[in-house]
Amino acid sequence: MALRPIITIGNSVLRKKAKPVPQNKIRTMEMRTLVEDMQETRQAAKGIGLSAPQISVLKQVVVINIPHEIELHSVWSKESSYVLFNPRITEIGPDTKGYWEECLSVPNLKGFVVRPTSITVEYLDQYAIYRVVHLENFRATVFQHEMDHLNGKLYTDFIEGLPYVA
Repeated sequence: MALRPIITIGNSVLRKKAKPVPQNKIRTMEMRTLVEDMQETRQAAKGIGLSAPQISVLKQVVVINIPHEIELHSVWSKESSYVLFNPRITEIGPDTKGYWEECLSVPNLKGFVVRPTSITVEYLDQYAIYRVVHLENFRATVFQHEMDHLNGKLYTDFIEGLPYVA
């Protein structure tokens, strides 16, 4: 495993769309190494999520780990760690809510972003097994934030009002 450099706003890679990973490639040593490096890099940077484009890899791969203590307004008994290949949002609920978001690729800045509070996501896990997860509130925000990276978007594209320096 290795720490990978996290690229920051202004790097053109962050504005490019990531390519899907073929299902038969997910269980390869290359993808296993990528996921391990992403998890180690995310943890070292004290982030909640990391998408492959943030380490200059234009593949649809996301790692997320949501510590239970961060989820102040929800009761959640399911796992809080996810590895997602080729995720896509298949359902979006009608309600929205805003959170102050941060990003490892946008250091020292926070912005208030309003997003749907409920989504359903389909993806392949690190074993190439098809999964469907329904997410609400903060978890839904985290997934949307990370999936935006796969489409060349940053949370700064959606800020309401003025950002502030963290």
